Amino acid sequence: MIMIRLGRRKLLRNSFCALLCSFVLLQGCATRKPKANTPQKVSTPVEIVPSMVQKSVVIPFKYTKEPEIRAVWLTTIYGLDWPRTHAQTPEAMKRQREELCHILDRLALSNFNTVFLQVRLRGDLLYTSDIEPMASVLTGRRNAHLDYDPLSFAIEECHKRGLTLHAWIVTLPIGTDKHVRNLAPKGVWARHRSWCIAHRGEWYLDPGLPEVRKYIASLSTDLVKRYDVDGIHFDYIRYPEHVASFRDHASYLKYGKGKDKNSWRQENISSLLKETAQSVRSVKPHVLISAATLGKFRTLPDYPKVGWTCRESVFQDPLRWHKEGSVDFIVPMMYYKDHLFDPFLFDWKKQIPSLPIVAGLGVYRVDDNSRWNPSTIAQQMELSNRQKMAGVCFYREENIRPRRKGVDQIIARHFSSPVRMYPFKNKALDVPPAPTNLRLKKINGKEVQISWKMAGTWQEKSIYNLFLRKKGTTSTAEEDVLLLPLIYDTKVILPAELLQDADFIRVEALNRVFNMGGVSQPLYL
Repeated sequence: MIMIRLGRRKLLRNSFCALLCSFVLLQGCATRKPKANTPQKVSTPVEIVPSMVQKSVVIPFKYTKEPEIRAVWLTTIYGLDWPRTHAQTPEAMKRQREELCHILDRLALSNFNTVFLQVRLRGDLLYTSDIEPMASVLTGRRNAHLDYDPLSFAIEECHKRGLTLHAWIVTLPIGTDKHVRNLAPKGVWARHRSWCIAHRGEWYLDPGLPEVRKYIASLSTDLVKRYDVDGIHFDYIRYPEHVASFRDHASYLKYGKGKDKNSWRQENISSLLKETAQSVRSVKPHVLISAATLGKFRTLPDYPKVGWTCRESVFQDPLRWHKEGSVDFIVPMMYYKDHLFDPFLFDWKKQIPSLPIVAGLGVYRVDDNSRWNPSTIAQQMELSNRQKMAGVCFYREENIRPRRKGVDQIIARHFSSPVRMYPFKNKALDVPPAPTNLRLKKINGKEVQISWKMAGTWQEKSIYNLFLRKKGTTSTAEEDVLLLPLIYDTKVILPAELLQDADFIRVEALNRVFNMGGVSQPLYL
């Protein structure tokens, strides 16, 4: 059962906002001990509201707004975005959960739909695993006990709010000398020292080693087996800065087979991503694979001196990744502006037109010494939209909070209403049939329960969008209104006031990669 926080969306018009926020306070997520995948209990419905007799003319379903990914990187290393509280007591664990819920409430209220949650920091994890140790950022110390599973909790709370969760993995860096020693004996550096290379004060896994590629694939596959994540997002899946001094000569001599070293390095990164994607998809074909790349694909003839690029500097080849089917989308980290942003955004679209590309925007530049004018972010969002990018992603969550020089207001103007999630049509997965038996029940004077049924196993494999049509909109030119996107259940409770101007509602079914299936018959109110 999903109980919709009215703060989850700016629904229909801003006049609902006060009602939305009040519902959030009433339905606070951290007032109970969470338990993954446990349905939320609701009060028993006391009054059934039957549908009206079907009208003789059924108004066709119509919704034409462009779908998009609206994402943010939620950074956990050093507790930059979350957690700010070290959970060393039951009360502190509760506060830690509440912190995350407040973040997710803000994102949902602002009509985001995607969270990249950093779950692998530097060879340590935000969840328990037999492969690597748990990160101390949660408790402030190693091997401390938590009374909840942070990743299960985050997934559950994201899905309650119509937010997808992608597990963000920092792939090759594993930390400073002090850090890797602190992770012993369970850390990868302590167990597999020969896989690791020291470079400019940090340790890195060597992607030239087949054992490293197999290790990352195993870690990622273990994660998707155990958690219902919507995607895996690979960050730092590249060679490091100042790569000329990266001491991978031994692995090159063993595996380079006479190839040019730069070409060999590029092949290593591509093989790492390909092997990992194949392993993950063998377990859960619907899990989306994405990668954060450098912001510039290549050097452009008119801009020869623009710093480092994907292909020339760190041996990322997203074009090859796309051709090999290793990624479902990429997120270039385009933390620049003006001539370092616009032409490179155009070039991404030109070079890989059939790959969904999400523009990663550096909102932190408004707050740091760069002192960007917030209008730069607005311009970049507008340009990304005009270029029909798959969406935008902000680095990082703290920098889009209220009272951060108006960035949140800029985003609010662009994300003024919900939209469908971007569908991944290249994924050859079946789409669900139309939901049936759509019902509405009053459960008290202020809330209603909407429920529906799905055939067979589709109930566990589908996500839903709830639409309404306003009273008096009989023209075929009028569109349905997306009331609640991305519902991960077949029941939802929401305030009755949201439906007071509705003529009817209907539910659209999606598969787990957001391709549209059937739409229910309208339920007239």
